[in-house]
Amino acid sequence: MITHDLKEAILTIRKTVASEVLKKEYATIGLPGGRSVKVLLDALQNEELPWKKIHFFMVDERLAPLTSEDSNFKMLKSVFFEGLISSGKLPQKNLHPFDPENQTPQEYSATLVDFGGRFDVAVLGVGEDGHVGALFPNYSIESKEEYFFTIDNSPKLPKERMTSSRSLLTKSQLGVLLFIGDGKRTALSQFKDTNVTVSNCPAKLALEMQSYVAYTDIR
Repeated sequence: MITHDLKEAILTIRKTVASEVLKKEYATIGLPGGRSVKVLLDALQNEELPWKKIHFFMVDERLAPLTSEDSNFKMLKSVFFEGLISSGKLPQKNLHPFDPENQTPQEYSATLVDFGGRFDVAVLGVGEDGHVGALFPNYSIESKEEYFFTIDNSPKLPKERMTSSRSLLTKSQLGVLLFIGDGKRTALSQFKDTNVTVSNCPAKLALEMQSYVAYTDIR
């Protein structure tokens, strides 16, 4: 489903989280870095969700210290997590950052496996070239890794990144794609084009998930 209504995307997230919490008493949400996700998070933090039962993981991360301005987690913490934690809604222990200085992708994968080995909700900001996480067209999208892995020659700076794999993302119960800004017009067009492959437009991984919603402000 592609929608111009952010509330519709959030309602889909709420329904998925509620269903997963009912089944297994927790839900996992994977969050990305980038500017696009802020639009969703600004709206999401005011929702009445079962925050104490939601565990957050990183879809992708830059290989920088968690205190660095380059850290995706640091950005998410300042614009989203801190408000939820300070208000008492979200326990600190529900945050699972990837720490490049003290953790390997394999260790991070093991932590996710402890919580079912998948994202119940995978939020994905889509790049101008259709990339999601650090899965770039005709490059890292081709990796056969099962969970998380690193790359050291990203087409987009910084070059060193950790990312969810194609295999991991396709296990997601719900994919939430964000095509925000006119610069994503080509990527959205490729996403809609049935002749474009996943290798050329990694955002199309969402079509292999259980379900997806794509929010866009492009008219």
